[in-house]
Amino acid sequence: MLVVYIPVKSYNVIFKTQNLKGQEFQKRYRTLIMDIRIDNPLRYQFITVFLFRRVLYAGVFLFFTNFHYIQVSSSCLIVIAMEAYFLIIKPYGSILSRFLSTTNEFLLLASVAIPGRFLEPIITPSSSKVFGNLLISIIISTIAINWVSIIIYGTTMYIRKKAIKAQKNMSDSKNSKPR
Repeated sequence: MLVVYIPVKSYNVIFKTQNLKGQEFQKRYRTLIMDIRIDNPLRYQFITVFLFRRVLYAGVFLFFTNFHYIQVSSSCLIVIAMEAYFLIIKPYGSILSRFLSTTNEFLLLASVAIPGRFLEPIITPSSSKVFGNLLISIIISTIAINWVSIIIYGTTMYIRKKAIKAQKNMSDSKNSKPR
């Protein structure tokens, strides 16, 4: 618990004592708030919420070791709560981060819900193979969606920057022509 509490407390102290929009703060702590919106405490407390979710997972798996139904249902509820946080609070500033976090939570929900099928004591090898393949395809699709989204977003931003630069150069060349 102490390992999780120290970063959360440090994070809270930084956000309470510093001017979040100040140039000095931006320069020193840019990686803490790089893509997180800092206009609302519920948004910039994203790291706290994220770490608290991990503590909940650990607690559920530790204290309910022999109660598999509780583990699966609690994990699904935690993922649904985090998804609701992403959709309602929208802690990220960029569209890419919002899309990826929302998509990853849906895929995490699918991968957490699948083990619920294995709680039955009698499972045929064919159904276990199907669910194993489904889990592998969820993992592969998560990786693929992340990479493809990042590549598309990066390419789009690069093309926009080039177009803006070309347009600026064109307007500069028109203004510098002698009349």
